[in-house]
Amino acid sequence: VAVRARGDFQLPAAPGGPQPTMPDLIARTLQIARQLVRELPQLEALRSPTLHAELHARPGVGNVAVLHLAAGGVEGLRGLPLHTGPLLARAGVRLDGSGTRPLRIEFRTAEARWADSVAAFGVAGVLALEFTPGAEPAFPDARLQITAHEVRALGESALGPAAELLWRRDRPLHFSASADLRGELMTVRGRADLATRELALAYEGRVAPALVAAVLPERAPRLAPYFQFGDPVALHGRADFAPGWKFTGLETLVRIGRLNSNN
Repeated sequence: VAVRARGDFQLPAAPGGPQPTMPDLIARTLQIARQLVRELPQLEALRSPTLHAELHARPGVGNVAVLHLAAGGVEGLRGLPLHTGPLLARAGVRLDGSGTRPLRIEFRTAEARWADSVAAFGVAGVLALEFTPGAEPAFPDARLQITAHEVRALGESALGPAAELLWRRDRPLHFSASADLRGELMTVRGRADLATRELALAYEGRVAPALVAAVLPERAPRLAPYFQFGDPVALHGRADFAPGWKFTGLETLVRIGRLNSNN
């Protein structure tokens, strides 16, 4: 990784003790950097990365580093079939002290693909962390918010999708997502326990008649002639999966308007 750094650095006061030296500050910075590196994705997944660091001495806050990362893209992140276009990311972190401090990472890319099945365009997100130097784990909590202009999958297109993930140590993962499918909004929210592999989710929204007309002939051609909707279909329900991701139940309430069942 090519690294550039510039800015100013203020030596902190040390009442009752010796003034810290530059080697002391460098050692402190490296301690924080080692923790960050352990938590960051594999650098090998970044194509031609460059890192630019800006150092600022902010009154009442202390020394702060603002990091700007640019890469030609991401390939094979942790062995996953994820590929992206050019990637830009920005993060800021306080360097002084030993207490918990926020770490906010903003990123964006023009395109991201999952294998050959899902493609997202205009992707942007924010990863908010609480970072404690010297603690294990260094990041006990995390919140990820991500949006896209469009996602294409299974021959369909979702406009303006947005998702949020909230992770806390030793607690279930909470999530929510929404997207526009052919002019109608669909929302999903729930929680997943990654340790026991349990999942509970709720969904609500409306399905456009055009979406049903496009999907049924391909997925269930025998049913297609009997389900020709003249109005959006409203859905509200939930699904549950027991430990081991075993499906245990599905509840759905459906409200339909005009229906043409003639073949």
